[in-house]
Amino acid sequence: MLLHFIATLTLPTVILLTAMACTGSTVSPTTTKHTNLATPQPSVTPISTSAAGFRELNLVTSIVVPHWDVHLTPSPALAAWGPGIVYSRLLRFRSGPDIAIPNTATECDLCESWQQMSTTTYLFHLRKDLLWQNIPPVYGRGLVAQDISFSYQRQGNPSYPNATLLQSIQSIEAEDTYTLRITLKAPNADFPVSLASGFSKIVAPEAVNLNGHLRDGPIIGSGPWLWNGTRDNLGYSFMANPDYYEDDLPHLDRLNIHVIVDEQTRLVAFHLKKLDLIESPNSEFGDIRESHPQTDFLLYREAGTGLELALNSTIPPLDNPKVRKAIFSALNPWEAMDIVWNGFGFVSLGMPVANPNWLLHEEEFRENLSDPSQAREFLASVQQDLSLAFTLTVADFGDEYLEYAQILARQLEAVGLQVSLTTVNPTDYPQEIWYGGNYSAFLGPIAPMTTPNMYMLSVLHSQGAWNTHAYSDPTLDSLIENQAIAMDPAHRQELVLEIQRHVMDNAVRFMPVTRVSTWVWWPKVKGFHPNLTSSEYFHLARLRDEP
Repeated sequence: MLLHFIATLTLPTVILLTAMACTGSTVSPTTTKHTNLATPQPSVTPISTSAAGFRELNLVTSIVVPHWDVHLTPSPALAAWGPGIVYSRLLRFRSGPDIAIPNTATECDLCESWQQMSTTTYLFHLRKDLLWQNIPPVYGRGLVAQDISFSYQRQGNPSYPNATLLQSIQSIEAEDTYTLRITLKAPNADFPVSLASGFSKIVAPEAVNLNGHLRDGPIIGSGPWLWNGTRDNLGYSFMANPDYYEDDLPHLDRLNIHVIVDEQTRLVAFHLKKLDLIESPNSEFGDIRESHPQTDFLLYREAGTGLELALNSTIPPLDNPKVRKAIFSALNPWEAMDIVWNGFGFVSLGMPVANPNWLLHEEEFRENLSDPSQAREFLASVQQDLSLAFTLTVADFGDEYLEYAQILARQLEAVGLQVSLTTVNPTDYPQEIWYGGNYSAFLGPIAPMTTPNMYMLSVLHSQGAWNTHAYSDPTLDSLIENQAIAMDPAHRQELVLEIQRHVMDNAVRFMPVTRVSTWVWWPKVKGFHPNLTSSEYFHLARLRDEP
């Protein structure tokens, strides 16, 4: 069963294209008409300034969402920076000042407790004070186990883009009003992570049945935010849900999330204090801090997001392990990262991780990287008539990507390798590289991976649907299969670290630039301790406005 799961683990093309939009530069705005009368209507007047004692913050997103059905799009903008924040989940990712990032630790959202009855059976006990928001056609009724069963079966439709998160489920049974039993097809150590994903939202059957979908609403959840209106392409307004089941949350009376596609417009709005908190472009972070030293900031390490380098082990000369190891030894990703991205990044294997202890230390990466002398020794030991020429395919997502590739090419040429650069445009990139594997070596954004198992089983395992580098080793496969079902956290961590060492020692693939996002906010904003894992958003409920 596990091998079948490995072979079929993949993602619909729509997810890939959405991920490209998120990692690219500009997303063109779209206009969507929302007219359903069961949905609260948007205000036609500008958002007012805060009255005395009224707690309100203004945030921003750069992405225009295609529609409002949270099960029919993998858009992080909808899930975590738009109407999707009104919804609850069975579990959520923990966040707060005491949570080391990155982290996939979960806690109850709709449940009050849960038990793992066996390696494949989970029993969830729901809170008994859960209420849907008081909007027709749901009218504030109690949320029950059958609602969760309905939502998971809907999301798990194989034609839906977020179905992959739940594809390990064999059956879902509402045993009674507040008890839910979920049985898996095979053990899956990442199953709680899938339930906590920002895409695994619980929706009301009545809301879906009104139109057969939620593309135009109604937007009715059970979370801390009550949707208060949307103005096309301008943003969203949310009010505190008076019936929310957790005391004193949210800490704000109103949260406004503006949609501003243009980067410079977002920056100007922040400088003028029209926005209270923004994700700053890395290139502008220093200037903002210099201009406004009173601002607070956060450098957030986003494991599993960034620029990946992979070598196709079936194409000469990369089918020679010594040539691959020479390539890795010749590369100094830290130097290139400092030049192109001002040091905003870190080196990793590229997988999502459960906690920072899953990440290999820089010293271990340097055992396989940044050693030109070792690279020359590897090349000197291969047969003399072997061509050392190969092509590096670069995803053309802007000048920074191309500049970074040129620096790496010069590092490789300095030890005697012959590198030709070619580019692939963003539209063709997913099909050509992620799906097709049409490369000798590639440098570009990693495919979207929401869980560690999704990465290891689909990318690193020899039978993985996305193993386009074609490296195969029974020892590696065994390590991957064992960690996938390892329920003891310490044991699983050791297996995952060993997997990363194996991949680096055999020069297969790694992430020379793992993303570090830069956040800045004015002093009035308090309590910003985000966990951005898999489009988490509950941290927004803990934001405070303290002028």
